[in-house]
Amino acid sequence: MSNAVRQFVSKGRTTATSIWNSGSVRVEEQYVNLMKENAKFVVNDPAKEQLLLRQWFFTKMSKIPVTKAEAQKEYAGLKDLWAKRGELSLQEVGTGLMFSAEVFGWFCIGEILGRGGNLIGYNV
Repeated sequence: MSNAVRQFVSKGRTTATSIWNSGSVRVEEQYVNLMKENAKFVVNDPAKEQLLLRQWFFTKMSKIPVTKAEAQKEYAGLKDLWAKRGELSLQEVGTGLMFSAEVFGWFCIGEILGRGGNLIGYNV
């Protein structure tokens, strides 16, 4: 019995090693190709490298007023839609309900996945 187990473990190790070696070679090749294709985006100057995070941050910060204006337009549209809720067609109401159900469904799936697949509650 133990001889059979040793043979099985030995074959498993051999198989896993060959898979690992062939996979790591492919990953290494893909990495080298990716870096060759995108060499123009690599920053080699340490001073410029220090600025990258600040550039990214302030680029994102500069988009806040535009995003705020777009959000205000959406809010105004929703407010107008709510004011005229009695005039909505059945198709518009149905679309809104289906969208709400889908958002709620994805929220529930996210909650379940966040709990580690536990449907009842959190493991405390």
